[in-house]
Amino acid sequence: MADTDNSSVIRFPINRAVAGGVHCPPLNIHFPQLYRIVQKVTAADLIAAGMVDEAPIAEFIHYAIGDDESYMGSVVSEPVQGICDEDMASVVIRHHRSFEEASAYLDAVMDVCGAEFADSICRTGEGYFTMARRATEESWPGPTVFYVAVHEADNLAGFDDRQIATAPDGTTAQSDYL
Repeated sequence: MADTDNSSVIRFPINRAVAGGVHCPPLNIHFPQLYRIVQKVTAADLIAAGMVDEAPIAEFIHYAIGDDESYMGSVVSEPVQGICDEDMASVVIRHHRSFEEASAYLDAVMDVCGAEFADSICRTGEGYFTMARRATEESWPGPTVFYVAVHEADNLAGFDDRQIATAPDGTTAQSDYL
């Protein structure tokens, strides 16, 4: 068998995460905590990093589930229940049984939606989790956080998924949007 050229394969690192407050009873797991990250990068930060042609960033806001990310500049990270910034995309935080399954899922997200929609793979003591961005539907109350886990079920397929949605105000309910 010929060697395969893997030079263009993206290898997702495994980030560390901590369990948050969203529980999935069928699997008895807790999804990772969601964080709102506010990053500011000054001209001095850019010069120190050798990035002299880049412009400072007054405020860059994004959301993450990993708690071991490193950022340039100053960062304020706070645990949140929902996405309060109206101009942000919704996110799907999904449980996976293995790293390979999580990596394949993010590969598919990138194939269908583009690389900017695939975020990260994180691991807690309860498994592997991915976070991916998705467009917010007009019928939703705003950017929504979906927590999804597939579990065994007593039905024809032998499995079902558990979806929990969190609205921008932090209200959480069982969902079937995805």
